[in-house]
This record gives sequence, C-alpha cells and structure tokens, in this order.
Amino acid sequence: MFESATPVSVAELAQLLIARKKEGKRTILFLGSRTGGLFGNQAFYNGMQRYSLRNFSKLSELEKFDECYHILKRLADENNEKNPDGKELLEDLLTNWLTEIAGREEDNYVAELVKEGFFDTIVSTNIDSLLELAFSQAGMKSSEDYKVVNMLDDIVDVESIKAGKRTIIKAFGKLERGSSMELTGEISWDASQKLMMLLNEFPDRDVLAIGHHPLWDRKAEQVLITNGELWYINEKLPESDSLILDSLDNEKGKYVSGLFYKRFMRELYQIISENYKASMKQIITNAINPILNVLEDNDRINIFISYSHKDDQKYIDELQKFLSVIVKKEVVDVWCDTKFQGGEDWHKEIQKALKTTKVAILFVSINFLTSEYIDQYELKPLLVAADAEKVILLPILLASCPISTSELHRYQFINGMIPLNKMSKANQEAFWTEVAYRVEALLFPDRQ
Repeated sequence: MFESATPVSVAELAQLLIARKKEGKRTILFLGSRTGGLFGNQAFYNGMQRYSLRNFSKLSELEKFDECYHILKRLADENNEKNPDGKELLEDLLTNWLTEIAGREEDNYVAELVKEGFFDTIVSTNIDSLLELAFSQAGMKSSEDYKVVNMLDDIVDVESIKAGKRTIIKAFGKLERGSSMELTGEISWDASQKLMMLLNEFPDRDVLAIGHHPLWDRKAEQVLITNGELWYINEKLPESDSLILDSLDNEKGKYVSGLFYKRFMRELYQIISENYKASMKQIITNAINPILNVLEDNDRINIFISYSHKDDQKYIDELQKFLSVIVKKEVVDVWCDTKFQGGEDWHKEIQKALKTTKVAILFVSINFLTSEYIDQYELKPLLVAADAEKVILLPILLASCPISTSELHRYQFINGMIPLNKMSKANQEAFWTEVAYRVEALLFPDRQ
C-alpha cells in the first residue's frame, strides 16, 4: 500500500523515543477516538444497539464503533432540529456509560511516560477524563503539573506549550457540566481555526498517533498532516483516500498495524521502562560506585528511613519509638529524609547517608512510588548500594499500591502484602516489635 513509509516494531519505536528524549527532541502524542472510553465500552454499545437495525453481536469491534458514530450523528442532528434538550439527555447517558470505567492500565502507561518526559503535548479527540484520572493517579496535579485545554472553550497558551509545559489538548471538548463538547467531532469553524493556529506554530512537528478513526477524528486530522515525522499505530492502516496519507507515506513515515491501544502501550512502556531505567541505573551506578568502593562495612552502623511526606507521619513516629529501644546506648543514628531536603547540596547529603547507612527502611505507598524526589535522590542510590551488598533494604507496605513495575518488586516486604494501614493497633505493635528485632539482628549480630 505504501511506497515510502516503513513498517516498524514496537521495540524499534521505543528505541527511537528513547533516542529522541536524550537528544531533547519533542514528540506530540495524538490519541484518537479508538483510545477513548467509548471504544470497546460494552455499556455504550448496549445503549446504542437500541437505535440500530444491525445486530451488534455479529459485528466486529471496529464495526460496532463505526455504527455508533452514525447513530450518534443521526441522534445529534435530530435533537438539534426537534429536541433542543436531547443533547443534554444524551450527555447524561454518555456520562453514565463512562463512569463505569474506574481507570485503565493503558492510560497509566501514558501518564508514566509523560512524567518521564517522553511526551509533553497530547492532542486527544476523546471527551472523557480517563487520561486526567491517570495523571492524578501518577501524582500529577492539574494546573500545577499539567494543563487541560478545551479547544471549544479555552484560550490556548501557545507560549506555555512551546516552552514544554505538559498539556492535554481536548480537540472536541470535555464531557462535564459547564464545558462544551462535540459528540461526533463536528467542531465549529472557530475551534478548527484555533487548532490550526496552534499547529502552525509547529509546522515540522513530529507526531506519534494512536487509535485514529477516519470518521470520529476527521476534523482533527490536521494534527497528523505534518512536515515532520509521523508514526502511525492502529488496528488497520488509513484508507487510500485519507488526507493523512501524504504525511505518512514518505521516508519519515513509520507505522505499526494490527495493535489496539492497550496492547501497544503495555509493550511500549515495558520496553522503554526496561531500557531507560537500565541506562539511568548505570549512570547512577557510575556516579556512586567511587563512593561505595572506599567505604568499609564497619563504617555502616546507621538506619535510614525513607517515606513520603504526603503519608501519615504517625507510622514513622511509631517506628522510631520502637527503634529507640534497640539503639539505646549505641552510637547509632536514625536518619529521615527531613535531614536532606535537596537543593545544591543534595549529592553531598546522599554521600553522607551512604557512608553510614547499614539498614534502609522504606515506607512504600502510591505517594512513595510517584515521588520524583524519592525515586531520584533516595531510592535509586539505595538500590545501587543494596546491589553492591552495602545496604540492606527493608521495605514496608504502608498502603495498597501497584509495586509490580517498581524495582522493589524483587524484595520481600516485611509485612508481606498486608498493608500497614489496614492492621489493627495490636497487630501494628506486634509488627513494630518484629521490625525492631530484625533491625537489631542486622546491626548488632553479637547480641544474638
């Protein structure tokens, strides 16, 4: 079908993204309607079935979605002509169908890649808020860490986007009270011009497009018409009469066909995570190894506690109370991250901690795992020291959180998979006693 565009694997795209990040090149992420909460939504399909003469059970996923577009288009046109309140009723139904989705792993992968700096500008044709939910779960706060722009309502801050501020551009608006949106992508001339003016600021933009739909996303296809590179990921390739073919079918065009959003993002994230984190770990290892190599094991007598300040301080206070008994009359210090808050001397403070830390106790929660400060300045150096058998890590599961993608998944948690915040007071006291005894055995083996 293509003369110049190149088929690539997910692994090849992952390597390209890693290389682009290292070189400081920006990539715009386009999320089409096949990545949204309506695609593959059985509640939505069931609701649309009543307006269709076709039997949805005999249709493929793509055919169902195409049929839903035509139904919504017809209903929107009929409501505009006969029932002005019909659109509001339809919006209520859509809200109910979308609220059944609590969150999706594919959106979480996008959020993590945005946090790591692989993307800063996202153009979405979806009216749901699933991506914003994923950003929140990843520890990013709206307005502070990223901005959402409704192209139908908001003024676009071009300079902020050019400066690399994380931005979600909702091309067709948002499904929420007080916000404008278009169910079938029939955006106004003004909104279309706003989008075009924004894109004109990036004529050579490089775009990674996932889940584009020729009907739902038609009015936003201008995002994909670029002088830069276009990487196209979809279940099937665009039609021969598609406007985006010229942008795709050149020596810069690359495509992956046959993958849905979920599978593509899972594979992409896993490959990037393994490769990128391995390279970052090597950088940190190279920086810290000279410190580790000059240390004597006998110099390591202290306890280091790492936790998120967003979590309840009472658990740290309780731990220190129990530890104070075993370190009494000993030249042992209990370090907390409050002793080094970053700034220009953060590296010196980490060196001091590494020189004297024998046991590191980690209070693991979603706040802990999503803290960039903890990850960069505490956890990574401790993992390197632990791999060099200089430090012993004792992770505690403070609250339920996904640890399977964290480096800590290979460590045994002291309390297993029973979160500390779910234990009774009596069980917590028994647990603190166990932790104190374990730390004592590691620091003072002669007492045993």
